Amino acid sequence: MPFRKECILPDCLFPYREMDVQAFLVARRSFLANFKVGGRPFHELLRTVCLEHNVNPKLLLVSLQREQSLITRPVAPMEAVLNRAMGFGCTDGGDMPQFYGLERQLRKAAQYYRLFFDRWMPGKPMRIDDGADKVTPANAFTSSLYEYTPWAGDIQRGGNVPPFGGKLTWLIWCRWWPTDVG
Repeated sequence: MPFRKECILPDCLFPYREMDVQAFLVARRSFLANFKVGGRPFHELLRTVCLEHNVNPKLLLVSLQREQSLITRPVAPMEAVLNRAMGFGCTDGGDMPQFYGLERQLRKAAQYYRLFFDRWMPGKPMRIDDGADKVTPANAFTSSLYEYTPWAGDIQRGGNVPPFGGKLTWLIWCRWWPTDVG
């Protein structure tokens, strides 16, 4: 399935689905497989957060990779990287330190992905920041992705070279779970 900026991923992939996050992290040799957040294994925290907001753990795993390459890192990065793990509160205009910390990043990202998914309005165009004037998302999942990261990321703009934003989300998802998308 080719990338379509109007329909990055289908809505059926958004809600919570059980998966073995720990095995996924081990298979990718991620430092997160042995990482604890507040004394709790990362995979348990991720599952709890995703259940609380009815969000697929795959979405947060992809976001961690898209924002900071945390899934494929074998060694834990500096705290400054973990503070911005999901890119929440890290805008093009600067950071909001009140959202720093891995747990806070996960919780806020899940909360806002869910909020954006639930408030999608069919047929409503959205402004994105990478040159296309607007995009009209074909579904709620795509809308939530653009609300969170307003970049299609399929063409070069300024200093940004593709893939990034929506295109990078799609590429990571397709690489890790190809049967989900086609």
